[in-house]
Amino acid sequence: MQSNLFRKAALDKATSPEQLDLVMQVTSPMGWLAVATIGAILFVVGIWSVVGSIPDLVEGQGVLIRGERLSEIKAAVSGTVASLNVAPDSVIQAGQVIAVINRDKSEVERKIALKQGELNRLSAQHTSENASDQMSLARNQALIGAKGAEVQSLRRQRATQADLVKRGLKAENALFEFDSRITAAQGELNALQNENAAIQSRMAPRLNEQKSIEGEIEYLKVDLQQTATEIKSLEPGRVVEVIKSAGDKVGEGEPLVRLETARPSGANAVQAYCDGNIHAVIYVPGSQAGKVHPKQLARVSPVDVQKEEFGYIIGTVEWVSTFAASTDDMKEKLKNDRLVQSYAEKGPVFEARVCLTFDPTNKANGLKWSSSTGPPKKIGSGALCQTSLVVDHRKPYTYVIPTIKTTMGF
Repeated sequence: MQSNLFRKAALDKATSPEQLDLVMQVTSPMGWLAVATIGAILFVVGIWSVVGSIPDLVEGQGVLIRGERLSEIKAAVSGTVASLNVAPDSVIQAGQVIAVINRDKSEVERKIALKQGELNRLSAQHTSENASDQMSLARNQALIGAKGAEVQSLRRQRATQADLVKRGLKAENALFEFDSRITAAQGELNALQNENAAIQSRMAPRLNEQKSIEGEIEYLKVDLQQTATEIKSLEPGRVVEVIKSAGDKVGEGEPLVRLETARPSGANAVQAYCDGNIHAVIYVPGSQAGKVHPKQLARVSPVDVQKEEFGYIIGTVEWVSTFAASTDDMKEKLKNDRLVQSYAEKGPVFEARVCLTFDPTNKANGLKWSSSTGPPKKIGSGALCQTSLVVDHRKPYTYVIPTIKTTMGF
C-alpha cells in the first residue's frame, strides 16, 4: 500500500535526477526555420546591395506650360469691355483683335485736366526762371561787349609798345604788363561767355518739356473723340485663361487674357522648348542645380493627380539655366507673384525645362506614365507639378559604408 503513494515518474526522477540517458533539445524546428528565413533575407539584401541600384533624386517644383512663358494682354484704356473674342485653349496670332473696350471719357478728361494743370504750373515756373535768366543774359552780354572792347584796346596798345621796343625806345619788360592785363581780361571775357552758354542750355530743356506736355494734351484730345478701342495681341500664342468678360469695367493696364507665347518663328529663330509641346518649367534649389544636366530622366507629378494611384509622367531634361533665376524673370514667365515667392523663399533657384514623353497609344491623355495610363483626363497647361530628376544611380552599399566609417571613427 505504501508503494502506491508516489507516481512512477517521480520515483524515476528521484533515482536518476540528471537524466543523462536522454537527448537534450537545444532548438526547436520552428527556431531553425526562423534562422533560415533571416539568413535568406540577409543574403538577398546583400546581393541586392551590390547588384541593385538606388536613384539619386533632385526635387523641383514648377508648372506645366506650352511655349516659352506666360504673357498677358492688358487693357490699353479704361472703360467697359464691349466684346471679348477669344476662349481658353484658342490660338491667336500677332495683331489679332481680342477685345473691344468702350472708352471711359471721364478718365480721359481727368488726364487732360491733370496734364493741363501740370503745363500751367511749369509755364509759370519757367516764365519766372526764364525772366531771371534773360536778365542775366542781357547783363552778361553788355559785360562781354565792354570786356571785348577792352581786350582789343589792350592789344592795340601792346602793338604800339612792341614797336617802340623794336626801335629801342623802350625796354622789353614794358610789354609784360600789357601781356598780363590782356590775359586777365581775356579770362574774364571767356568766363562771361561760358556763363551765357550755360544759361542758354538751361533754358532749352524747359521749352522742350512744355512742348512735350502740350503734345500729350493734343494726343489725349484726339483720343477723347474715339468711342471704342480695339485691343490687339502683340504676339502669337495660346489662350490659357480669360480673366475678363463682356460688360466688365476695366482700368488701364488691367490684364484681360493670359496666354502662352512661343519663341518667334522664322529662318533665324531659336527652336522652341520641347518643339513647342507641353512641358514642365521647374525650379530646383541652387545647392542641387549643379547635378542637373540635359537628357536626364525626370518624374513629373501634377499636384492634382494621385501619385500613389496613377504614378508619374516620364520626362527628360532638355535645358538647365547656368545662372540663378531672378524673381523678375520668374514673375515675367509665370505671371503669379505668390507662386514665385513660394519657389524662391528658401534661397536661389535655377530654371530647368523638362519635356514630357508622349504615348500615342494612351487615349486618355496621350502621355507616358510610370504605371497604368494615368488619370482619365487631359493634362493641360497651368497645372502645378512636383518633379524628381534622376541625376545618378548608386549601389545601395555606398549609402551604408560612409555611415559605418563615421560611427566607428574611421
